[in-house]
Amino acid sequence: MTISVSVEKIRYYRPFYYHWHTANVMLEQAQSKVKGSYYFLVSSLVFRAFTFEAFLNHVGANLFGNWQEFERKGWSEKLKIIRSRCPAPSNFYEDKWPFIEILSKFRNPIAHGKDEDIILNYDCTKEEADRRRNEYPTLEHESFVSLENAAKIQEELGCFMPRLYKAALDKDLHLDCQPVGESSICLKVK
Repeated sequence: MTISVSVEKIRYYRPFYYHWHTANVMLEQAQSKVKGSYYFLVSSLVFRAFTFEAFLNHVGANLFGNWQEFERKGWSEKLKIIRSRCPAPSNFYEDKWPFIEILSKFRNPIAHGKDEDIILNYDCTKEEADRRRNEYPTLEHESFVSLENAAKIQEELGCFMPRLYKAALDKDLHLDCQPVGESSICLKVK
């Protein structure tokens, strides 16, 4: 007698959950370490941006079915398209938009990195010059990297995304638990 097994496994890969969790882990690392925390914060913010983009794609695909033609659009365009089908109050988007726009301004120079020379000129005392010897000029998006901003973005998106999910798809979104999948095994006796 031979037993044949047929196995089917399905994993529900939803990138925005994966990115959200990664951003949380990076933020926790930054909060627990002072030295080198800058790079954990950059990673947290980048993955927060990935989260929002993947989330918009998820919601859009669920609302419209065929979302491929919109995937390459910017966040504001995607949000306008989603909003056209979403019965939310008009101020629903505006109160969170400033933080979403700031996150987009952080993401874009990293995603589309280009060489740049940054020059900083200032007059100061010799003592101040000595004190600031290891200080380098920064770009706007680099200046955004802080524990406070990473935590604020987490808070703002953690509030906005479940609200949009509920308004657009009429479902609750729990960012702390990711859907995993299912599997089945069928035994065949011969």
